[in-house]
Amino acid sequence: MRPLPAPDVLAMRDVRVTFGGMAVLQIDAFQAEPGSLWGCAGPSGCGKTTFLHVLAGLLKPDSGAVLWGETDIAALPEGARDRWRRETVGMVFQDFQLIPELSAVRNVLLPATFNSWTVDRSLRARALTLLREMGIARPDTLAGALSPGEQQRVALARAMLARPRLILADEPTASLDRATAATVTDLLQDTVRRSGATLIAVSHDEALLDRMQHRLVLNAGRIAS
Repeated sequence: MRPLPAPDVLAMRDVRVTFGGMAVLQIDAFQAEPGSLWGCAGPSGCGKTTFLHVLAGLLKPDSGAVLWGETDIAALPEGARDRWRRETVGMVFQDFQLIPELSAVRNVLLPATFNSWTVDRSLRARALTLLREMGIARPDTLAGALSPGEQQRVALARAMLARPRLILADEPTASLDRATAATVTDLLQDTVRRSGATLIAVSHDEALLDRMQHRLVLNAGRIAS
């Protein structure tokens, strides 16, 4: 029997996900150490987003274990998975998932309101700082009025608000120009370096992938390299 990972080590073991009877993800073994940076590459439709959603506890696999230290996230009930994700994960979705009627800063602060109706001054200050670092000069602008590149940067700021131990990013630079993409990659790397968080970024961006410590390539739902 294989030993359990140490605290804050992320691992997959014998994970299988099927849709409509077809296997879309088959991961025999994967492990990411705390503070490591992973780039996940592969052709469209190879299972990259499914891979991230399983790691985040958004999608429960048909079989296998998704371990955060000694905790099998896949075995937790839905409410416990949601709580673990709020406390541990910073998620950057490919389609941003911002609320258009809320301002940029209110979108960044939104996850904090799940725990309390009021947001303390220090957390708001952190949200404003993150937005400034992301190049958002007008934090009170409604998200729906922002460009796709600006919305992407707001989504990144939201993911980093709670100083997550695990950052999962789905195409984090896809809507950004080259200079802004490099700045965002700098911020992600700096966050990992200062906090010891683990970063897993799905991307077609070779410039981002080249700056990761490790590259994971998926093909037809399996780890190819």
